[in-house]
Amino acid sequence: MGRVLQITDKGPGSGGIRRVVEDHATLLSEKGWVVTRLLLTAAQSRDPHEETAPVPFGQHARVQAVSLTTLKQAARHADIIHLHLGLTAVTPDLIQLAADIAPLVVSLHDIAPFEIPSEPPPPPQTLAKRLARWRHRPARRAVWQAVCDNATIIHAPSRYLADLAQQAGAPSARLIIVPHSVPLPQTRPPELADCPPLVVYAGLLSTQKGAHLLLPCLCALPSDTRLAICGDGPLANTIARSLAQLDLEERVTLTGRIDHAEVLAWMGRARVVVHPSLIPEGFGLTILEAMMLGRPVAGFGKGATVDWLTNDVTGLVAEPANADALAGAVEVLLRDFGLGARLGTAGAARAAALCSPDTVQEALIKLYHTALARDKVLVS
Repeated sequence: MGRVLQITDKGPGSGGIRRVVEDHATLLSEKGWVVTRLLLTAAQSRDPHEETAPVPFGQHARVQAVSLTTLKQAARHADIIHLHLGLTAVTPDLIQLAADIAPLVVSLHDIAPFEIPSEPPPPPQTLAKRLARWRHRPARRAVWQAVCDNATIIHAPSRYLADLAQQAGAPSARLIIVPHSVPLPQTRPPELADCPPLVVYAGLLSTQKGAHLLLPCLCALPSDTRLAICGDGPLANTIARSLAQLDLEERVTLTGRIDHAEVLAWMGRARVVVHPSLIPEGFGLTILEAMMLGRPVAGFGKGATVDWLTNDVTGLVAEPANADALAGAVEVLLRDFGLGARLGTAGAARAAALCSPDTVQEALIKLYHTALARDKVLVS
């Protein structure tokens, strides 16, 4: 048992990274650890366990003295500082200060720290936004170098992110892979044969996540197939307008932004869950949540998803960026209950073995003990 200060730039309701932060806090608290949190934002938090401090993102941006004082105060009793790396509010001097106070664990969540080509490229942006991205490149490099120089442990949730980190200069001896926790089903999901021909997508409605392929995919499927799109994003209005043009109003449900429990409920009723992301995923949480529910998954297998989505073993992998190929994989799963059940069972077993709360809880605490032991060696 010990005291952990979490540092994040993701506020409540801001997506998967925040869910991981809160999940870690729950898992640690169950074992008697005391968890507090520092949110890097100028807005005040309503959480009594969460302090706030505004921190600019930048290579040479100087954190205000009051924010550094807030960090020192928040961390004054911490045995471990756990930074959930985001790149909207963090600086090299903050990372160095945190490492000077206590052993520093840095969690990677996506490919943001690494300079790899984006496929497809981001949608057209204004000149100001393009210039901002260009200006941020040195800052990203500086922040990443500070992580490599100061972190006691660099935590990656997937082999894919660990490999990227090592290629970018992270010492392999300080890299530890611990997947994120995925909730176990509260009730037994229905058998696939008892489910309607429902296909579910859950995630950001963006081009890079492949949301623009959902309606063309549905058009290539039998007319009794229904599609539920759970989420919001820049393509939400475009998709909504396209329903009438494609005569799909009766076949598509747009849930908008809903809470996580509702998303899991939709996936639990699905006969197939689709994951058409076109970018390399750092983890692929939706795939593992679907697998934990025993739902077969059809996707493109980008980035870390290859760790979990194995063709004809735990799901079906289609040719990337091809709506017809995705539809073909989905149609096979819709009509072949035996195959879907086999893939769903294998996926559930893999997800439970890697990502059950008990497994992740044990691995996370072991990671902290490793950080504490290494810090003692360095101090002595």
